Amino acid sequence: MKRKFSSLFLMAVLMFSIFPFTSFANEDYPTYQSLSVSPQEAKINEQVWFDLYAPDSAYFMLEARLTYLSPQGEERVIELSGPDHWTGQFTATSFDEVGTWQLQSIYLYDDSYNSSTFTREQIDQPENYDFTILNEEAEIDVAAPIVDAITFEKEQVQAGDFTKIKVSASDDTGVEWVTLGLYNTAGRGNDYVTNFVKTEDGTFEATWWVPQYTDPGKWKVNWVYAGDAAGNQYNWDDYMGDYPASFGTIQVLNDNPDNTAPTVSSILFLNGVAEAGQENTLQLEADDDLSGINYLSVELRNEFGQRLYIDGIYLSEEGFWTSSFVVPSYMKNSTFKVWNVYTQDNAGNVDHQFYEDEYPASFGTFEVQNANEDTNAPIVQSVTFDKDSMVTEDTNVVRVAATDDNSGIESMDIYMQSPTGKGMTSTYLYQDEEGNFMGEFSIPPYTEPGEWRVSQIVARDFAGNVLDVTYTVENYPESFGTFNVENSEYDFTPPTINKVIFQTPEVKGSEEARLTVYPEDSQTVPAFVEVELVSPSGQQVLTGNTDYLDESGLMHISIPVPGDAEHGEWLVKQVKIMDIAGNEAVYTYSADDYPANFGKLFVNNDTVAPKAPLVDEVSDRDTMVKGTAEPLSTISVMINGEVLAESQADDDGTFSVEIPVQKTGTLLEVTAVDATGNQSEAATITVLDKTAPESPTVTKVTKEMAAGTGEPGSTVSVTNHAGRVLGSSKADKNGSFLVKFAKQKNHTVIFVDAKDSAGNESDKVEVYIKEAR
Repeated sequence: MKRKFSSLFLMAVLMFSIFPFTSFANEDYPTYQSLSVSPQEAKINEQVWFDLYAPDSAYFMLEARLTYLSPQGEERVIELSGPDHWTGQFTATSFDEVGTWQLQSIYLYDDSYNSSTFTREQIDQPENYDFTILNEEAEIDVAAPIVDAITFEKEQVQAGDFTKIKVSASDDTGVEWVTLGLYNTAGRGNDYVTNFVKTEDGTFEATWWVPQYTDPGKWKVNWVYAGDAAGNQYNWDDYMGDYPASFGTIQVLNDNPDNTAPTVSSILFLNGVAEAGQENTLQLEADDDLSGINYLSVELRNEFGQRLYIDGIYLSEEGFWTSSFVVPSYMKNSTFKVWNVYTQDNAGNVDHQFYEDEYPASFGTFEVQNANEDTNAPIVQSVTFDKDSMVTEDTNVVRVAATDDNSGIESMDIYMQSPTGKGMTSTYLYQDEEGNFMGEFSIPPYTEPGEWRVSQIVARDFAGNVLDVTYTVENYPESFGTFNVENSEYDFTPPTINKVIFQTPEVKGSEEARLTVYPEDSQTVPAFVEVELVSPSGQQVLTGNTDYLDESGLMHISIPVPGDAEHGEWLVKQVKIMDIAGNEAVYTYSADDYPANFGKLFVNNDTVAPKAPLVDEVSDRDTMVKGTAEPLSTISVMINGEVLAESQADDDGTFSVEIPVQKTGTLLEVTAVDATGNQSEAATITVLDKTAPESPTVTKVTKEMAAGTGEPGSTVSVTNHAGRVLGSSKADKNGSFLVKFAKQKNHTVIFVDAKDSAGNESDKVEVYIKEAR
C-alpha cells in the first residue's frame, strides 16, 4: 500500500505522538491496545509474564518486544511471541536483579516494514507496567508436566475436513503449552498441531485440519511435548515404547488421495548466452494431477563440475514456472545443462530426477562467457598456531593467511602430522572477520610426541581451481609455523590380530562376505583395519576395511563379492591394522602357514554346468537307472519334462535312481545339477524290450505246415530235433501264423518258438506230427 502524506497530516501525526497509546495516528502503522504484567512482585526464580494485545490491522505483525531498565541501570530486551496476544516472560536468577524494573519502551514491527516505538513518556501510567524483584528466592520447579490423555472429537474424519483434539495434562505449577505430531499408520501422511489453547477447565484444545490429499488410514500421535511456566518440558515419542492407552486414534477417510509427484515437461533459458556476473531466466513447464505443485528446484552443472542451484521458482501469470538467477562472476567459459530436478506437490509427493546420462530433448542449455575467467588456484601465504606447545587431547587453533586472485576461496582443509608421520590430525578451516582462515583441532591420545608440522593443505576457490600441496621437511615454507606435542604415554606398539572369522562362510557372486577381525592392542585401541582376501588360484583379490571398533573391541567388515569371483575357497592373504597412535602393522598369510583360528570363505560361484550323465541300458524290466555323473550332483530322471525320480551321485560319481518299471520305447531324460545349481544337458535313453514273447500256441500241424497264434509281429520258427530250422513266418497283427516246411514223416517231433523284434526268444513248444492214413 502506498502512502501519500500531506504536510498537514504529518503535523497532525507529530502532535498526536505526545499522547499515550496514539503515538501514530495512521492506522497503517502497528499499534497496541493493552499490556498486562503478572505478577508485579516476584521472587528470584519466579517468572514474570507479559501479555501485549496488539491485533493485526492493515498488515501482519512480525515482531513485538519490551525494553526494561534494571535496578542497576542496564537495559534488558524481552522478546514477545504472537500473533494478537504477544506474550513473553522474565525470570530473575540472581540477587543482583533485586529491585524495581521500569518499562522504557514498546516496539512493534509489521511485514510492510512499518515500525512503531512507544517510549515511556508516551505510555499512559507506565508505572503500572513496572515490576519488582523481591529479595528472596522462590522454590525452583524442576518437575516436568505429565500428559494424561489425548482425545479426538470424532472417530473418523474426511481428508480436508477438521476435528478437535483435546489434551489433558497436569503439573505442580501449571501447564503453559502443548504441541504434538500425528502420523498415518497405514500409508503416507504426517502433520503437527501447535495451535492449542488452554480452556477454562485446564485442558488444551486445538483444531486439526486433516491434509486434503493424504492416504486413508488410522492416524496416531507420533510425539507430544508439554511445558510448564518454569521451563520444564514433557517429551513423548512413539519410539519410546507401547502406545499409551489414554492416547486416542482417528480414522481418516479419503477416496481420492494424491499419490503422484509433479512432472516436468520442459526447461528453457531466456538467454542462450549469458555473461558471467549477469542475469538469466529459467522457464519451466510442470504439472501435477491433483494437489498442485508446492516446490520446485533445479540444479545446473557445466563440464567443469561447477554448479548453480535454483530454488526460487514461482508460477507466472502465463502459466510457466520461472526464476531469474545471476550467473556468478567466477563461472568458467562453458555450457550449463540441467543436472537434476526436484519436485514436490502439496500432498507431499516427491520426485528427484537426474539427467547425467540421457538429456531430454525438451531441456535447453545456455553458454557462459567470461572475459575474466579465473584459472588460478588459491595461494597460501602463512600458517600459524595459537599454541607453540600442547599435550595430547588438548585443543589448538591454526590460522592460515590465503588469497585468491578472482573468485575467492570456497573451502580449505589442513592436515598435520607428527615427526615420523605416525600421528595425524586435521581440521576444516572457516573464514574469520579479518579474512583469515582458522580452525580448531586436537591431538589424539597416546600419539607421537615432538614437533608437529603441516603435511597438506587443500584449498578450492569458487571457480573450481584447487590447491593441493603436500609439505615435507625439505619443502617446508619459512612462513609456516610448527607446534610441539608433549606425551609421556606414547604408544609405539602396533596392534596384533588374534583371529578372523567369516559371519558368512559361504557366498555366491554378487553377494557380500561379512567378516569380523579380533584385534589386540597393549596400550591404545585399533583405529583402522584392512583385510585382503585371495582366490584359490591367487589371480583375484578382494579388499575391505573399516575404522569402526564396536563395544566388544571387534571390527566388522563387509566385502562385496563380484559376480565373476573365482569359485572355490578364499583365504585371508593380508591384514593391515593401525591404532589411534598411528602405529601400523601388516600381517601376511599363505596356505602353508594359514592360522588355525582364521576362517575361510567359500565362494560358491561355479558357472560351469556338469557334463551330461553317462547312463546304462534300461529295459522294460528294470527298476533302477544307473550310470556315472559329476560327483555329488543331483540326478533327475524325467519323462516329457516331468521329474520321475531323483537321487544324488556318490563321491566317485556313480548313481542309482529308483524308478517304476517303464514300457518298452519310453524315452527317459537324465540330468545332473551341481551344488551351485548349474544343470547339465539331458542324456536321453529309450527303454529297451527285454521281455521274451510267450510260447506260441499250435492249433494245427501236418507233415508240411504248422499253424496257430503267438505274439503279434513276432517271428515263429519251426526246428527239428537237431535244431535245424525247417521254416519260419511272421505272426500277423492278430498274432496268427502259418509256417510251411518240407514234408516230414509221420510221427516226427518238431519244435515251435517265437522271437520278437528285440530278439527276445520264447520257450520252444514240442509238437508231434500225426496224420491219419
